[in-house]
Amino acid sequence: MSRALALTAVPKGSTAEPSKKKRECLVNIETPPKPEWFVRTREQGRWVWYLRLRLTGLFPRRFGPFRTRHRALLALDEMIDAIMDVTAECQDAANKYGLNRQFRINFQPVIEDDLALPKGGR
Repeated sequence: MSRALALTAVPKGSTAEPSKKKRECLVNIETPPKPEWFVRTREQGRWVWYLRLRLTGLFPRRFGPFRTRHRALLALDEMIDAIMDVTAECQDAANKYGLNRQFRINFQPVIEDDLALPKGGR
C-alpha cells in the first residue's frame, strides 16, 4: 500500500521553476568603484543614485538619477566604452604629431599606474 516517491526534474521554461534574471556584467571598468563616484539622495520619497564623472581637464559632471548603484555603474561602463572609441582617434592625432622613428617601442598610449612608475614618482 505504500507508494515510493520519485524526484523528477522540472522542464526549463515551466512556470513551476522560478526565473532568475541574469545580472548584466561590467566590462570596461578597470578599477574598483570608489564612494566619491556616487551621490545617493532622496527624491520624491525614494532613494536614487547619481553618478559623478570626472575627466581630466573637464569639470565634474553628474548623471542620473538611477534606481540602483549597479545601474549607475552600467551607465559608466557604457560611457567608458564610448570614450575608448574616441581614444583610437586620439592615437591617430598623437601619431600625426609625434616623432617618426623607425623602431618605435610605444605604439599605444601608456596607462600610467602608481605601481608601474619608478620609485620617486613622476
